[in-house]
Amino acid sequence: MKETLRVLQVEDSESDAALIVRLLKNAGYDVHSQQVEDPEEMRSALERQDWDVVIADHSMARFDAPGALRILHETGRDIPFIVVSGSIGEELAVEMMKSGAHDYVLKDNLARLAPAVERELREARSRCERRQAERDLAESQERLTLAMQATQLGTFDFSPRTGKLIWSEMTNRHFGLPPGAEVSYDTFLCGLHPDDRARVDATVQSLLLPGSDGMYGIEYRTIGIEDRVERRLSAWGRVYFDPHGQAVRFVGVTLDISERKRLEDQLRQAQKLESLGRLAGGVAHDFNNLLTVINGYSELALTELPEHDPVRALVGEIHRAGERAASLTRQLLAFSRKQMVHPKPLILNALVTETRKMLERLVGDNVEIVTILDPALGWIVADAGQINQVLVNLVVNARDAMPRGGAITIRTANVEETDSILLSVSDTGTGMDEATRQHIFEPFFTTKGQGQGTGLGLATVHGIVSQFGGSIEVESEPGRGTTFHIVW
Repeated sequence: MKETLRVLQVEDSESDAALIVRLLKNAGYDVHSQQVEDPEEMRSALERQDWDVVIADHSMARFDAPGALRILHETGRDIPFIVVSGSIGEELAVEMMKSGAHDYVLKDNLARLAPAVERELREARSRCERRQAERDLAESQERLTLAMQATQLGTFDFSPRTGKLIWSEMTNRHFGLPPGAEVSYDTFLCGLHPDDRARVDATVQSLLLPGSDGMYGIEYRTIGIEDRVERRLSAWGRVYFDPHGQAVRFVGVTLDISERKRLEDQLRQAQKLESLGRLAGGVAHDFNNLLTVINGYSELALTELPEHDPVRALVGEIHRAGERAASLTRQLLAFSRKQMVHPKPLILNALVTETRKMLERLVGDNVEIVTILDPALGWIVADAGQINQVLVNLVVNARDAMPRGGAITIRTANVEETDSILLSVSDTGTGMDEATRQHIFEPFFTTKGQGQGTGLGLATVHGIVSQFGGSIEVESEPGRGTTFHIVW
Protein backbone atom coordinates (compact mmCIF):
# COMPACT_ATOMS: atom_id res chain seq x y z
CA MET A 1 0.00 0.00 0.00
CA LYS A 2 1.39 3.39 -1.02
CA GLU A 3 2.23 5.98 1.65
CA THR A 4 0.04 9.06 1.44
CA LEU A 5 2.02 12.27 1.01
CA ARG A 6 0.35 15.67 1.47
CA VAL A 7 2.42 18.24 -0.40
CA LEU A 8 1.96 22.02 -0.23
CA GLN A 9 3.70 23.55 -3.29
CA VAL A 10 4.68 27.21 -3.29
CA GLU A 11 4.97 27.46 -7.08
CA ASP A 12 3.64 29.73 -9.86
CA SER A 13 4.44 27.30 -12.70
CA GLU A 14 1.79 24.62 -13.21
CA SER A 15 4.14 22.54 -15.35
CA ASP A 16 6.87 22.59 -12.69
CA ALA A 17 4.29 21.69 -10.00
CA ALA A 18 2.99 18.78 -12.11
CA LEU A 19 6.55 17.55 -12.68
CA ILE A 20 7.23 17.46 -8.93
CA VAL A 21 4.01 15.52 -8.32
CA ARG A 22 4.93 13.00 -11.04
CA LEU A 23 8.42 12.50 -9.59
CA LEU A 24 7.03 11.82 -6.10
CA LYS A 25 4.40 9.41 -7.47
CA ASN A 26 7.13 7.57 -9.34
CA ALA A 27 8.97 7.27 -5.99
CA GLY A 28 5.96 5.34 -4.61
CA TYR A 29 3.93 8.01 -2.83
CA ASP A 30 0.17 8.56 -3.09
CA VAL A 31 0.47 12.33 -3.57
CA HIS A 32 -2.21 14.86 -2.53
CA SER A 33 -0.95 18.26 -3.64
CA GLN A 34 -2.06 21.89 -3.50
CA GLN A 35 -0.37 24.75 -5.34
CA VAL A 36 -0.26 28.29 -3.81
CA GLU A 37 1.21 31.42 -5.36
CA ASP A 38 0.93 34.16 -2.70
CA PRO A 39 1.03 34.59 1.13
CA GLU A 40 -2.77 34.65 1.58
CA GLU A 41 -3.22 31.36 -0.27
CA MET A 42 -0.45 29.75 1.81
CA ARG A 43 -1.90 30.91 5.14
CA SER A 44 -5.32 29.62 4.08
CA ALA A 45 -3.90 26.27 3.05
CA LEU A 46 -1.99 25.88 6.35
CA GLU A 47 -5.15 26.66 8.32
CA ARG A 48 -7.34 24.17 6.41
CA GLN A 49 -5.26 21.02 6.90
CA ASP A 50 -1.97 19.48 7.94
CA TRP A 51 0.84 18.97 5.41
CA ASP A 52 3.66 16.47 5.35
CA VAL A 53 6.09 18.64 3.35
CA VAL A 54 6.33 22.15 1.86
CA ILE A 55 8.19 22.45 -1.47
CA ALA A 56 8.82 26.06 -2.45
CA ASP A 57 10.27 27.70 -5.56
CA HIS A 58 12.95 30.13 -4.45
CA SER A 59 11.83 33.04 -6.64
CA MET A 60 8.39 33.85 -8.11
CA ALA A 61 6.70 36.97 -9.39
CA ARG A 62 4.56 37.63 -6.29
CA PHE A 63 6.10 35.36 -3.66
CA ASP A 64 9.33 33.56 -2.75
CA ALA A 65 10.71 30.79 -0.56
CA PRO A 66 12.02 33.07 2.25
CA GLY A 67 8.54 34.59 2.63
CA ALA A 68 6.91 31.14 2.64
CA LEU A 69 9.37 29.96 5.29
CA ARG A 70 8.52 32.92 7.55
CA ILE A 71 4.79 32.15 7.25
CA LEU A 72 5.43 28.50 8.16
CA HIS A 73 7.46 29.55 11.21
CA GLU A 74 4.60 31.82 12.32
CA THR A 75 2.34 28.76 12.63
CA GLY A 76 4.82 27.02 14.93
CA ARG A 77 4.55 23.77 12.95
CA ASP A 78 7.50 21.48 12.33
CA ILE A 79 6.97 20.64 8.62
CA PRO A 80 9.91 19.79 6.33
CA PHE A 81 10.59 22.77 4.05
CA ILE A 82 12.50 22.06 0.81
CA VAL A 83 13.57 24.81 -1.58
CA VAL A 84 13.54 24.12 -5.34
CA SER A 85 15.33 26.53 -7.65
CA GLY A 86 16.48 26.80 -11.21
CA SER A 87 19.66 28.53 -10.11
CA ILE A 88 20.48 29.34 -6.49
CA GLY A 89 23.88 30.49 -5.43
CA GLU A 90 25.77 28.91 -2.59
CA GLU A 91 25.36 31.98 -0.39
CA LEU A 92 21.58 32.04 -0.86
CA ALA A 93 21.38 28.31 -0.20
CA VAL A 94 23.36 28.66 3.06
CA GLU A 95 21.18 31.61 4.09
CA MET A 96 18.01 29.59 3.53
CA MET A 97 19.37 26.68 5.58
CA LYS A 98 20.28 29.07 8.41
CA SER A 99 16.74 30.48 8.28
CA GLY A 100 15.29 26.99 8.85
CA ALA A 101 14.92 25.36 5.45
CA HIS A 102 15.67 21.64 5.62
CA ASP A 103 17.14 21.16 2.11
CA TYR A 104 17.35 22.66 -1.36
CA VAL A 105 17.22 20.95 -4.79
CA LEU A 106 18.19 22.40 -8.14
CA LYS A 107 15.64 21.99 -10.94
CA ASP A 108 18.26 20.49 -13.20
CA ASN A 109 18.80 17.73 -10.61
CA LEU A 110 15.26 16.86 -9.49
CA ALA A 111 16.27 13.24 -9.08
CA ARG A 112 17.42 14.33 -5.61
CA LEU A 113 13.93 15.49 -4.65
CA ALA A 114 12.31 12.14 -3.69
CA PRO A 115 15.28 10.97 -1.54
CA ALA A 116 15.39 14.43 0.12
CA VAL A 117 11.65 14.22 0.89
CA GLU A 118 12.03 10.69 2.28
CA ARG A 119 14.93 11.73 4.51
CA GLU A 120 13.17 14.84 5.83
CA LEU A 121 9.96 12.92 6.55
CA ARG A 122 11.99 10.38 8.52
CA GLU A 123 13.78 13.10 10.49
CA ALA A 124 10.48 14.94 11.09
CA ARG A 125 8.99 11.76 12.55
CA SER A 126 12.09 11.35 14.70
CA ARG A 127 11.76 14.93 15.96
CA CYS A 128 8.07 14.36 16.66
CA GLU A 129 8.80 11.18 18.61
CA ARG A 130 11.55 12.96 20.55
CA ARG A 131 9.24 15.84 21.48
CA GLN A 132 6.54 13.37 22.53
CA ALA A 133 9.09 11.51 24.66
CA GLU A 134 10.17 14.81 26.21
CA ARG A 135 6.52 15.69 26.95
CA ASP A 136 5.94 12.25 28.44
CA LEU A 137 9.08 12.61 30.55
CA ALA A 138 8.03 16.09 31.71
CA GLU A 139 4.56 14.81 32.62
CA SER A 140 6.07 11.83 34.41
CA GLN A 141 8.42 14.12 36.34
CA GLU A 142 5.52 16.42 37.18
CA ARG A 143 3.45 13.49 38.46
CA LEU A 144 6.43 12.26 40.47
CA THR A 145 6.97 15.74 41.91
CA LEU A 146 3.29 16.01 42.86
CA ALA A 147 3.42 12.56 44.45
CA MET A 148 6.55 13.51 46.40
CA GLN A 149 4.93 16.73 47.55
CA ALA A 150 1.72 14.95 48.54
CA THR A 151 3.62 12.36 50.58
CA GLN A 152 6.10 14.96 51.92
CA LEU A 153 8.99 12.76 50.76
CA GLY A 154 12.41 14.28 50.28
CA THR A 155 15.11 12.73 48.09
CA PHE A 156 18.90 12.75 48.19
CA ASP A 157 21.74 11.51 45.96
CA PHE A 158 25.25 11.32 47.43
CA SER A 159 28.48 10.42 45.62
CA PRO A 160 31.04 9.03 48.13
CA ARG A 161 33.87 9.44 45.59
CA THR A 162 33.35 13.15 44.93
CA GLY A 163 31.55 14.10 48.12
CA LYS A 164 28.83 15.75 46.04
CA LEU A 165 25.38 15.73 47.64
CA ILE A 166 22.17 16.66 45.86
CA TRP A 167 18.83 16.68 47.61
CA SER A 168 15.32 17.92 46.93
CA GLU A 169 13.60 21.04 48.20
CA MET A 170 11.57 18.87 50.58
CA THR A 171 14.80 17.55 52.12
CA ASN A 172 15.93 21.17 52.42
CA ARG A 173 12.77 21.73 54.44
CA HIS A 174 13.46 18.64 56.57
CA PHE A 175 16.81 20.18 57.52
CA GLY A 176 15.42 23.68 58.07
CA LEU A 177 17.04 25.22 54.97
CA PRO A 178 15.55 27.69 52.46
CA PRO A 179 14.87 26.66 48.84
CA GLY A 180 17.97 26.51 46.67
CA ALA A 181 20.45 26.27 49.54
CA GLU A 182 23.75 24.60 48.64
CA VAL A 183 24.41 21.41 50.60
CA SER A 184 27.20 18.94 51.27
CA TYR A 185 27.73 15.93 53.51
CA ASP A 186 28.90 18.35 56.21
CA THR A 187 25.54 20.14 55.85
CA PHE A 188 23.83 16.81 56.50
CA LEU A 189 25.93 16.14 59.61
CA CYS A 190 25.46 19.71 60.85
CA GLY A 191 21.67 19.37 60.60
CA LEU A 192 21.53 16.18 62.67
CA HIS A 193 20.60 16.37 66.33
CA PRO A 194 23.88 16.31 68.33
CA ASP A 195 22.75 13.17 70.20
CA ASP A 196 22.11 11.32 66.91
CA ARG A 197 25.05 12.59 64.84
CA ALA A 198 27.65 9.95 65.71
CA ARG A 199 25.16 7.07 65.36
CA VAL A 200 23.91 8.18 61.93
CA ASP A 201 27.41 8.92 60.59
CA ALA A 202 28.60 5.47 61.74
CA THR A 203 25.61 3.86 59.99
CA VAL A 204 26.39 5.72 56.73
CA GLN A 205 30.08 4.78 56.85
CA SER A 206 29.25 1.11 57.47
CA LEU A 207 26.92 1.06 54.45
CA LEU A 208 29.75 2.31 52.23
CA LEU A 209 32.07 -0.56 53.13
CA PRO A 210 32.63 -3.37 50.58
CA GLY A 211 30.45 -6.34 51.39
CA SER A 212 27.57 -4.25 52.68
CA ASP A 213 24.18 -5.17 51.24
CA GLY A 214 23.62 -1.44 50.74
CA MET A 215 20.02 -1.43 51.97
CA TYR A 216 19.17 0.70 54.96
CA GLY A 217 16.39 2.27 57.00
CA ILE A 218 16.99 4.57 59.94
CA GLU A 219 15.25 7.17 62.10
CA TYR A 220 16.93 10.26 63.48
CA ARG A 221 16.28 13.79 64.65
CA THR A 222 17.32 17.01 62.94
CA ILE A 223 17.71 20.52 64.29
CA GLY A 224 16.82 22.99 61.52
CA ILE A 225 20.05 24.65 60.40
CA GLU A 226 18.31 28.01 59.97
CA ASP A 227 14.85 27.66 61.53
CA ARG A 228 16.16 25.67 64.58
CA VAL A 229 13.04 23.46 64.57
CA GLU A 230 13.50 19.92 65.84
CA ARG A 231 12.12 17.26 63.50
CA ARG A 232 12.07 13.48 63.53
CA LEU A 233 12.85 11.86 60.18
CA SER A 234 12.66 8.38 58.74
CA ALA A 235 15.15 7.70 55.92
CA TRP A 236 15.60 4.67 53.72
CA GLY A 237 17.31 3.77 50.45
CA ARG A 238 20.36 1.93 49.17
CA VAL A 239 24.02 2.20 48.19
CA TYR A 240 25.21 1.19 44.69
CA PHE A 241 28.66 -0.38 44.18
CA ASP A 242 30.92 -0.70 41.14
CA PRO A 243 32.28 -4.12 39.99
CA HIS A 244 35.21 -3.68 42.39
CA GLY A 245 32.92 -3.31 45.40
CA GLN A 246 33.49 0.42 45.81
CA ALA A 247 30.49 2.57 46.74
CA VAL A 248 29.69 4.96 43.91
CA ARG A 249 26.22 6.25 44.73
CA PHE A 250 24.07 6.57 47.84
CA VAL A 251 20.41 7.41 47.14
CA GLY A 252 17.31 7.48 49.25
CA VAL A 253 14.30 9.34 50.59
CA THR A 254 13.44 11.13 53.81
CA LEU A 255 10.07 11.53 55.49
CA ASP A 256 9.16 13.89 58.32
CA ILE A 257 7.51 11.66 60.95
CA SER A 258 7.41 14.30 63.71
CA GLU A 259 3.62 14.39 63.83
CA ARG A 260 3.33 10.60 63.81
CA LYS A 261 5.83 10.34 66.65
CA ARG A 262 3.98 13.03 68.58
CA LEU A 263 0.73 11.09 68.23
CA GLU A 264 2.47 7.88 69.26
CA ASP A 265 3.88 9.65 72.33
CA GLN A 266 0.41 10.98 73.12
CA LEU A 267 -1.05 7.49 72.80
CA ARG A 268 1.57 6.05 75.14
CA GLN A 269 0.96 8.91 77.55
CA ALA A 270 -2.80 8.33 77.39
CA GLN A 271 -2.31 4.62 78.06
CA LYS A 272 -0.01 5.44 80.98
CA LEU A 273 -2.50 7.96 82.35
CA GLU A 274 -5.33 5.47 81.97
CA SER A 275 -3.40 2.84 83.95
CA LEU A 276 -2.45 5.36 86.63
CA GLY A 277 -6.03 6.61 86.68
CA ARG A 278 -7.40 3.14 87.39
CA LEU A 279 -4.83 2.66 90.16
CA ALA A 280 -5.38 6.13 91.63
CA GLY A 281 -9.15 5.77 91.47
CA GLY A 282 -9.13 2.46 93.30
CA VAL A 283 -6.73 3.67 95.99
CA ALA A 284 -8.54 7.00 96.41
CA HIS A 285 -11.93 5.34 96.72
CA ASP A 286 -10.80 3.01 99.53
CA PHE A 287 -8.74 5.76 101.19
CA ASN A 288 -11.72 8.10 101.10
CA ASN A 289 -13.73 5.59 103.12
CA LEU A 290 -11.01 5.56 105.78
CA LEU A 291 -10.83 9.36 105.78
CA THR A 292 -14.58 9.60 106.30
CA VAL A 293 -14.14 7.69 109.56
CA ILE A 294 -11.03 9.66 110.60
CA ASN A 295 -12.53 13.07 109.84
CA GLY A 296 -15.92 12.13 111.32
CA TYR A 297 -14.51 11.00 114.65
CA SER A 298 -12.05 13.88 114.84
CA GLU A 299 -14.88 16.39 114.29
CA LEU A 300 -16.96 14.62 116.95
CA ALA A 301 -14.03 14.69 119.39
CA LEU A 302 -13.48 18.41 118.77
CA THR A 303 -17.10 19.18 119.61
CA GLU A 304 -16.90 17.23 122.88
CA LEU A 305 -13.46 18.28 124.14
CA PRO A 306 -13.29 21.41 126.33
CA GLU A 307 -11.70 24.51 124.77
CA HIS A 308 -8.58 24.35 126.96
CA ASP A 309 -8.10 20.59 126.93
CA PRO A 310 -4.47 19.88 125.82
CA VAL A 311 -5.68 16.93 123.75
CA ARG A 312 -7.86 19.27 121.65
CA ALA A 313 -4.82 20.70 119.80
CA LEU A 314 -3.64 17.20 118.88
CA VAL A 315 -7.09 16.20 117.64
CA GLY A 316 -7.21 19.47 115.64
CA GLU A 317 -3.99 18.55 113.86
CA ILE A 318 -5.44 15.13 113.04
CA HIS A 319 -8.56 16.79 111.62
CA ARG A 320 -6.60 19.28 109.51
CA ALA A 321 -4.39 16.51 108.14
CA GLY A 322 -7.51 14.51 107.34
CA GLU A 323 -9.01 17.46 105.45
CA ARG A 324 -5.81 17.90 103.42
CA ALA A 325 -5.82 14.20 102.66
CA ALA A 326 -9.48 14.43 101.61
CA SER A 327 -8.60 17.29 99.24
CA LEU A 328 -5.82 15.18 97.74
CA THR A 329 -8.26 12.28 97.40
CA ARG A 330 -10.70 14.49 95.53
CA GLN A 331 -7.91 15.42 93.13
CA LEU A 332 -7.09 11.76 92.60
CA LEU A 333 -10.73 10.96 91.94
CA ALA A 334 -11.01 13.85 89.48
CA PHE A 335 -7.84 12.70 87.74
CA SER A 336 -9.20 9.15 87.47
CA ARG A 337 -12.63 10.49 86.44
CA LYS A 338 -14.35 8.52 89.22
CA GLN A 339 -15.52 11.53 91.20
CA MET A 340 -19.27 11.99 91.39
CA VAL A 341 -20.19 14.87 89.09
CA HIS A 342 -23.38 16.73 88.31
CA PRO A 343 -23.10 18.14 84.78
CA LYS A 344 -25.62 20.77 83.75
CA PRO A 345 -25.76 23.74 81.34
CA LEU A 346 -23.46 26.50 82.60
CA ILE A 347 -22.74 30.07 81.58
CA LEU A 348 -18.95 30.02 81.64
CA ASN A 349 -18.62 33.81 81.79
CA ALA A 350 -20.77 33.93 84.94
CA LEU A 351 -18.71 31.16 86.53
CA VAL A 352 -15.45 33.01 85.79
CA THR A 353 -16.88 36.24 87.20
CA GLU A 354 -18.09 34.53 90.38
CA THR A 355 -14.75 32.80 90.90
CA ARG A 356 -12.59 35.87 90.25
CA LYS A 357 -12.64 37.26 93.81
CA MET A 358 -11.58 33.93 95.26
CA LEU A 359 -8.83 33.68 92.64
CA GLU A 360 -7.56 37.18 93.49
CA ARG A 361 -7.23 36.15 97.14
CA LEU A 362 -5.29 33.07 96.06
CA VAL A 363 -2.72 34.89 93.89
CA GLY A 364 -1.93 37.78 96.22
CA ASP A 365 -1.35 41.48 95.67
CA ASN A 366 1.59 41.25 93.27
CA VAL A 367 -0.39 39.36 90.60
CA GLU A 368 -3.13 41.02 88.53
CA ILE A 369 -6.02 38.96 87.15
CA VAL A 370 -7.47 40.24 83.86
CA THR A 371 -10.65 38.78 82.37
CA ILE A 372 -11.58 39.15 78.69
CA LEU A 373 -14.98 37.52 78.28
CA ASP A 374 -16.83 37.13 74.99
CA PRO A 375 -20.33 38.60 75.60
CA ALA A 376 -21.80 36.28 72.94
CA LEU A 377 -20.36 33.13 74.57
CA GLY A 378 -22.53 30.02 74.38
CA TRP A 379 -23.31 27.42 77.04
CA ILE A 380 -21.26 24.46 78.19
CA VAL A 381 -22.47 21.32 79.91
CA ALA A 382 -20.22 20.55 82.87
CA ASP A 383 -20.01 20.33 86.65
CA ALA A 384 -19.64 23.79 88.20
CA GLY A 385 -17.45 22.51 91.05
CA GLN A 386 -15.05 20.85 88.65
CA ILE A 387 -14.82 23.90 86.39
CA ASN A 388 -13.95 25.93 89.50
CA GLN A 389 -11.31 23.34 90.27
CA VAL A 390 -9.88 23.73 86.74
CA LEU A 391 -9.71 27.53 87.13
CA VAL A 392 -8.13 27.32 90.57
CA ASN A 393 -5.46 24.83 89.48
CA LEU A 394 -4.53 26.80 86.36
CA VAL A 395 -4.43 30.14 88.18
CA VAL A 396 -2.39 28.78 91.10
CA ASN A 397 -0.03 27.16 88.61
CA ALA A 398 0.32 30.49 86.79
CA ARG A 399 0.94 32.33 90.07
CA ASP A 400 3.74 29.93 91.01
CA ALA A 401 5.36 30.59 87.60
CA MET A 402 5.55 34.33 88.46
CA PRO A 403 7.51 34.55 91.74
CA ARG A 404 8.06 38.30 91.19
CA GLY A 405 4.49 38.99 90.22
CA GLY A 406 2.84 39.61 86.88
CA ALA A 407 -0.51 39.26 85.14
CA ILE A 408 -2.88 36.35 84.57
CA THR A 409 -5.39 36.71 81.73
CA ILE A 410 -8.53 34.58 81.64
CA ARG A 411 -10.20 34.71 78.25
CA THR A 412 -13.35 33.14 76.79
CA ALA A 413 -14.38 33.02 73.13
CA ASN A 414 -16.59 31.22 70.65
CA VAL A 415 -14.70 29.09 68.12
CA GLU A 416 -16.91 29.47 65.06
CA GLU A 417 -15.01 27.01 62.86
CA THR A 418 -15.77 24.08 65.19
CA ASP A 419 -18.82 25.49 67.02
CA SER A 420 -16.88 25.16 70.29
CA ILE A 421 -16.11 27.30 73.32
CA LEU A 422 -12.59 28.32 74.30
CA LEU A 423 -11.30 29.03 77.80
CA SER A 424 -7.69 30.19 77.99
CA VAL A 425 -5.51 31.09 80.96
CA SER A 426 -2.28 33.01 80.22
CA ASP A 427 0.52 34.21 82.45
CA THR A 428 3.61 36.39 82.06
CA GLY A 429 5.82 33.98 83.96
CA THR A 430 9.01 32.05 83.33
CA GLY A 431 7.53 29.74 80.68
CA MET A 432 8.60 26.18 79.90
CA ASP A 433 10.91 24.45 77.48
CA GLU A 434 9.82 21.62 75.17
CA ALA A 435 11.08 18.88 77.49
CA THR A 436 8.95 20.21 80.38
CA ARG A 437 5.87 20.70 78.18
CA GLN A 438 6.00 17.04 77.20
CA HIS A 439 5.39 15.96 80.83
CA ILE A 440 3.20 18.60 82.48
CA PHE A 441 0.00 16.53 82.39
CA GLU A 442 1.66 13.46 83.89
CA PRO A 443 0.50 12.74 87.46
CA PHE A 444 3.05 13.58 90.16
CA PHE A 445 5.29 15.45 87.69
CA THR A 446 6.33 18.82 89.13
CA THR A 447 9.10 21.36 88.71
CA LYS A 448 8.51 22.75 92.19
CA GLY A 449 10.72 22.02 95.14
CA GLN A 450 10.08 19.15 97.52
CA GLY A 451 6.98 19.73 99.61
CA GLN A 452 5.78 22.62 97.40
CA GLY A 453 3.38 20.67 95.19
CA THR A 454 1.79 17.28 94.67
CA GLY A 455 2.21 17.21 90.89
CA LEU A 456 -1.50 16.47 90.49
CA GLY A 457 -2.82 19.94 89.63
CA LEU A 458 -2.46 19.82 85.84
CA ALA A 459 -3.14 16.08 85.73
CA THR A 460 -6.43 16.81 87.51
CA VAL A 461 -7.23 19.57 85.01
CA HIS A 462 -6.53 17.17 82.14
CA GLY A 463 -8.79 14.53 83.72
CA ILE A 464 -11.68 16.96 84.25
CA VAL A 465 -11.47 18.44 80.76
CA SER A 466 -11.33 14.98 79.19
CA GLN A 467 -14.25 13.81 81.31
CA PHE A 468 -16.47 16.44 79.71
CA GLY A 469 -15.28 15.72 76.16
CA GLY A 470 -12.92 18.69 75.88
CA SER A 471 -9.29 19.07 74.90
CA ILE A 472 -6.42 21.04 76.41
CA GLU A 473 -3.29 22.40 74.73
CA VAL A 474 -0.40 24.47 76.05
CA GLU A 475 1.76 27.16 74.44
CA SER A 476 4.93 28.15 76.23
CA GLU A 477 8.52 29.24 75.70
CA PRO A 478 11.20 30.02 78.27
CA GLY A 479 10.89 33.67 79.31
CA ARG A 480 7.64 34.20 77.36
CA GLY A 481 5.00 32.91 79.72
CA THR A 482 2.46 30.13 79.29
CA THR A 483 -1.06 29.83 77.86
CA PHE A 484 -3.42 26.93 78.41
CA HIS A 485 -6.21 26.55 75.82
CA ILE A 486 -9.25 24.48 76.79
CA VAL A 487 -11.88 23.76 74.14
CA TRP A 488 -15.33 22.24 74.76
